[in-house]
Amino acid sequence: MDDVELLKRVYALFNARDMERVLATMHEDVVWANGMDGGYVHGREGVRDYWTRQWAQIDPHVEPVGFSRGTDGEIVVEVHAVVRDLGGNLLHDHMVGHVFHFDRGLVTRFDIRQPPVGPDVIPGVTSEVIPEVIPEVIADLVDELITMTGVVAVALGGSRALGVGDDASDWDFGVYYRGDRGGIDLRKLETRGQVYPPGSWGRLMNGGAWLRCGGAKVDVLLRDLDAVEYWGRRAEEGEFEIDALLGYLAGVPTYLLSAELASNRTLRGELPAAPFPEKLRAAAPAKWRFCRSFSLDHARSLARRGNVVGAVGQAAKAVMEEAHAVMCERGRWVCNERRLIEAAGLSAVQASFGQISGEFEREPESLVRWVDEIANQLQAAERESMA
Repeated sequence: MDDVELLKRVYALFNARDMERVLATMHEDVVWANGMDGGYVHGREGVRDYWTRQWAQIDPHVEPVGFSRGTDGEIVVEVHAVVRDLGGNLLHDHMVGHVFHFDRGLVTRFDIRQPPVGPDVIPGVTSEVIPEVIPEVIADLVDELITMTGVVAVALGGSRALGVGDDASDWDFGVYYRGDRGGIDLRKLETRGQVYPPGSWGRLMNGGAWLRCGGAKVDVLLRDLDAVEYWGRRAEEGEFEIDALLGYLAGVPTYLLSAELASNRTLRGELPAAPFPEKLRAAAPAKWRFCRSFSLDHARSLARRGNVVGAVGQAAKAVMEEAHAVMCERGRWVCNERRLIEAAGLSAVQASFGQISGEFEREPESLVRWVDEIANQLQAAERESMA
């Protein structure tokens, strides 16, 4: 069993509260980050005592959604963590980075690479973290951004905010501004790259800049805070719209702006917390599944005409729409589609897309049957999600 497969098993055992079998995967002198009090506990007995105390106070559930290997061989895991009190009430829902070191198949060290983001943290809970060190030339850019007219806050986003980036990762910065303060002028950044003024990319992803700073790739992403707050209020009422946007197969929901707030790390200024609204959790799955069913019906119509590209495209869109529905039922924010299928537990559907062949063009009915197979898998996922 390789390290990644072992960690998948460790997370499942932890969520099942099978402490002894998790401890058996650790070196006897393991060093383990204490996410409640800060610092570290040492040895298997130290971890046992820590978890015994933790589980007597809170009910954590941690689900890995991505794995990568660091430069020193460590495994970095992008994790969705949901913490409830013992009565089942949600305390916090956030993404976090976990880092594991191994020796001869046993975990020797565990670190937490990013605490819960923003002010909406668990009372009394802190984390010992590996801080994201921002190079001086990029830190200077952050200072420059916060001084621009109308700018309210600057936040680190993407993989680096989640603590799962590496040396090759881009630096993503959300620049939050107020439109009623005269807008924002990015022209002074043109010497470092391409600049796109507000409105260039639509009403949500507004505009920004693709820059080079000291050899590093930096993405500056504009966010109109008035729009962020408006769509946040709509999300709290269980309402959202879906915009077509480059790079998004199923479109981008307007609650994306709240999802970004929940995953970003504020560097300058202040931004509001963004817990997942219960009304959105109740209303959004039905809307996404209406879209899914429409996409599948259209896929069948195209399949009967022998339109392989159109049918496969609509089927792929339907998979993403079902994945959005599943994530909303779980009360989990989604910022993009990169790992959406895996996070929603729909990885098995990928195999069906590997069955696409020239036969579909010659025999439209076989393409229709293929679409029906995709539909059956998504309906099974819906039943499982709602169980």
